[in-house]
Amino acid sequence: LVLSTLNIDGSLGVPSLVRDNDGATARVYSPVAAVAADRSVLVWEEHLYATNSSRIMLAETDLAGAVVTAPRIVAPSGRTPRIVDSGGDRFLFWHDGQDPEARLTFARLGAGGELSAPMPTAVGATSSLEIIATDGGFVVTYRKFGTDEGGYHFVSLDADGALRGEPVVLTPNYFVGPFADGPPAVVRRGAALIGAWPERDDPAFGATLRFAPFRAPGTP
Repeated sequence: LVLSTLNIDGSLGVPSLVRDNDGATARVYSPVAAVAADRSVLVWEEHLYATNSSRIMLAETDLAGAVVTAPRIVAPSGRTPRIVDSGGDRFLFWHDGQDPEARLTFARLGAGGELSAPMPTAVGATSSLEIIATDGGFVVTYRKFGTDEGGYHFVSLDADGALRGEPVVLTPNYFVGPFADGPPAVVRRGAALIGAWPERDDPAFGATLRFAPFRAPGTP
């Protein structure tokens, strides 16, 4: 795993080695980073070939890219990490456990990279995961793991990870058009939330961009 700064003209700074995997025993997936006042926090999924399992790793670097906190395991069994900022707090989300029994879990991420007690949510194993913070909670967009049926979903969670309203299914079945042809995105404009996704009836033709405002938590 290599980290580099990106200059305003698009050129890269000096790369720094964060984690040395030889590629034969483990592989890095889903690296994400967040910048604090004097350091960067990096989190990633490390898949182990010997056990066919994944774990969540964390390291910290200074703003020049030098490692200041060595890589360590923060979740011994998990995948798909995401870092979400909310009201001055920073949270780490990940799928705790191995699919299909995994559950979306989150914890507060401290300034020194420490985690609070993990809190499992009402969302099970997913793919195409995106998360944004809202007032008093989070909105998650996802597709259920291991099946295309049901397409993509929106769901709203409170600050404890409980559902705020039922999940909203964008399309009832992936195999019966029209269907969502890509992961939905949710953006925040003031107090409003807007979801957008590509939709099409026939795989041979292009997609139409759809969008919907959220009128209430979990209901676009």
